[in-house]
Amino acid sequence: MFKFIKLFFFIISPLGIFAFGLQIYNSLSAASFISTEYTMTAYGFFAGSILWLVLGRFLQFFHVLEHELTHLLFGILFLKKPKAISASDQGGRTELYGGNFIITLAPYFFPTLSFLMLIFFPLLDEKFYNYFFITLGCFTGYHFISNIQEFKFSQPDIQEAGIIFSPIFCLFGSIITLGFIFGFLDNGFKGGGDFFVEGFNRSTDTILYLYEQAKALTGKLR
Repeated sequence: MFKFIKLFFFIISPLGIFAFGLQIYNSLSAASFISTEYTMTAYGFFAGSILWLVLGRFLQFFHVLEHELTHLLFGILFLKKPKAISASDQGGRTELYGGNFIITLAPYFFPTLSFLMLIFFPLLDEKFYNYFFITLGCFTGYHFISNIQEFKFSQPDIQEAGIIFSPIFCLFGSIITLGFIFGFLDNGFKGGGDFFVEGFNRSTDTILYLYEQAKALTGKLR
C-alpha cells in the first residue's frame, strides 16, 4: 500500500512545494518581522545556526541521538514496534518491526526539538515567552543547518527512500513544518492550522487552474 502512497507523494510534492511555499511567502508581511515573536525567533535561529557551525563537531552524539529518536517517534506514530536503537559519535541505528518512507526520511524534514517546544508552550507563563521563542529559533536553526550538512545521496536513509524521491519529498515536508512554525508565530496553534488549510486550498486552486489550462490547450489543438 505504501508503494502507492509513495507514488502519490512523488506526484503531488512538486505541487505542494509550490502551493505551500507560496502560502508562506504571502503570509509574511513587514508587520510579522517586527513582532516580538518573529524577532526573538530570528535571533534564536541565527544563534542556533552559528553555534552549530562552530560547535557541531563536538556535539555529534547529540545530533545522532536526535536523528535516531526522530526515526523512533515516527515509527511509534505509525504503530511500528521498536526493536533496537543505538547512537554514538560515529553514527546510529534505529530498528523497528516494519517501516515506511516517512519514517526513513523523518529526520530530514521534521524539526523534532522545535515541535517538542511547541507542545510545552501552553504550560508557560507569559514572562518566559521571549526565552521560549529564542529557544524555538535556536532549535530550528540547528535543524536547518545540520540537515544541509547531513543530507547526502550517500546516506543510507536517502538511498533506501530513493535519491530522486527523497529531496523532493523532504523539501515538501520541510516547507510544511516550517510553514506551521510561521503560522504559530502569527497566531498560535490556530495560525499553524490555518496555514495547512490555506495551503491546501491554494493547492486545489492550482490543480483547477492547470486543469483549465490543459483543457483550453487541448481544445485549441483539435
